[in-house]
Amino acid sequence: MQPEPKPLPEPKPLEEVSREDFEAYEAVRASGVTNMVMHKTVCRLARISYPTYAAIIGHYRELNAQWPDVRHPPLPRREGEQYDRP
Repeated sequence: MQPEPKPLPEPKPLEEVSREDFEAYEAVRASGVTNMVMHKTVCRLARISYPTYAAIIGHYRELNAQWPDVRHPPLPRREGEQYDRP
């Protein structure tokens, strides 16, 4: 029998998420290098904690409205590159 997984920490309050945290998250999102629900990978690449990640996920619209200049469009695909989904 496997041991119970540890519960994840609670998200940070919205007001504790910095612009730098949101910029780091957005840079990972725009890169397309990982699925954004893969929290361990996103946290490692963006160098943010899980509570920060959870706050960004939970308050994405508010953060995007607070710092609209931070959101990056997805990076363009190279010619001939196929999408993973139809």
